[in-house]
Amino acid sequence: QHVYSAEPFLISMTRWKAFSPALQEVFTKAAKESCDWARNLSDSLDKEYWDKIIEVDLNAQFILSREVGKRMVARGCGKIIFIASVLTFQGGITVPSYAAAKGGIGQLTKALANEWAGQGVQVNAIAPGVVKTDFNLNVWKDPQNAGQLANAIPLGKLAEPEDVAQPALFLASDASGYITGAVISVDGGWQVPALAR
Repeated sequence: QHVYSAEPFLISMTRWKAFSPALQEVFTKAAKESCDWARNLSDSLDKEYWDKIIEVDLNAQFILSREVGKRMVARGCGKIIFIASVLTFQGGITVPSYAAAKGGIGQLTKALANEWAGQGVQVNAIAPGVVKTDFNLNVWKDPQNAGQLANAIPLGKLAEPEDVAQPALFLASDASGYITGAVISVDGGWQVPALAR
């Protein structure tokens, strides 16, 4: 039975070039500071906005995992847990850059898992649906909108942050010792085919 500890480490994913010095001090946990996120039709999507979302939600994730991962490989153990999205599996509507980035996270999870499994490093991801956080505030704060979303989810409710935290604890624990390369949906059944509903 191992006893683990984690130290919170809040960084801005828009400034990933500063990762290396910061990681010398602590790299046990990183939390993403979200950038502005908006819906855009693909035919009018500005390239600057596309680049910003890809930079934060995909490029920075790779750079951070590379810097942390090489230290884990050197010591022969470690666990990396990405936050993907249900849009890892679905295209979404009017969110092409975000869907592309989160789709990339799904494949990055598998690529790094393949590469580092032999060095004792497990790489997995959690793909949440709509979670009641500030990131999705405009989605769930309106009771009518939240109710419509909840009706489309088999479990009948939106996710709380704790619903994502528990699978993260599982993936960080010894209980997940034989799991790598997995993208675990935490969506209340959102992606289950709706034929029976």
